[in-house]
Amino acid sequence: MRAWKRKQTHAVTRRHFARVQPVGKRAAGRSAGFTLIEVMTTVVILTLGLLTIMGVFLGAAKANRYAQKIDIASHLAEQTMERFQDVGYGLIQPFSEQYGDIADYPDHRRQVIVTEANSLKDVRVLVFFDNDQHHAEFRTLFTNL
Repeated sequence: MRAWKRKQTHAVTRRHFARVQPVGKRAAGRSAGFTLIEVMTTVVILTLGLLTIMGVFLGAAKANRYAQKIDIASHLAEQTMERFQDVGYGLIQPFSEQYGDIADYPDHRRQVIVTEANSLKDVRVLVFFDNDQHHAEFRTLFTNL
């Protein structure tokens, strides 16, 4: 009979296992927490995000303020045109107001330009704001019937 040879197997001991460290855990002996680089990177990213958001809010506030001023200018020009319509052809005269002359609207000034030809008046109402950088303009023709 044949003698059975015993297969040689490698004995498994602790020294063959590599020490596996769970992901996200620090090596034994080091304190848990964040490194200075991680903290600084986070602060930079958060700061850039906040600055971007602040820029959007400031841009929206500026656009809102401009829209309010152009709305007031349009209202003043329309109001002037309606006044001319009420007073009649003969009383339509050019005039100019300076900043602070218009009650409740010290940041606006109004200028009316009237050009007359035969029995027709070309009336332009300009309302300026932001130190004459912007304006609203209404224009119409009046006739003497």
